[in-house]
Amino acid sequence: MPDRRTVDGLVADLGRALGLDELALDGEGRLRIKLDGTEVLMAFDAEDDALWLASDIGRIPASLRDDMLPRLLAANLAAPARGPTFAIDTDTGAVVVMSELLEARLDCGDLEAALLGHVGEAERWSAAVAGGADPAAPAERPRGIGTGGVIWG
Repeated sequence: MPDRRTVDGLVADLGRALGLDELALDGEGRLRIKLDGTEVLMAFDAEDDALWLASDIGRIPASLRDDMLPRLLAANLAAPARGPTFAIDTDTGAVVVMSELLEARLDCGDLEAALLGHVGEAERWSAAVAGGADPAAPAERPRGIGTGGVIWG
């Protein structure tokens, strides 16, 4: 069974690494953090022994839907098992990018790299969703992200 204390320790270590000494999950195992203008929801799933990262990357303008929706679906198909993947909130129209991190294999450096990699993906796709960029070129990920299958599956 996953240990919430381990996850709390990882988040506290991440906070210290980012200069945010008070960074902590709430009672439901969630926190929101904003990096480089991108808000990230981090949520601990005790049943799956995983941390989830999710970001609202905007709404697709009606004029771009026919072009953008197939791109998002193609990106989901090509994504590693744990993401990043995309969803659309049908209530708000928000496009959400999500990544799953396996808690059992994370250390503070992995978590920091995953968070920064997630922010890079969110920024890249946010620009594409808004119609200002081609998401074909992958965002630069911090060194170590995706190595050994630790972060991206």
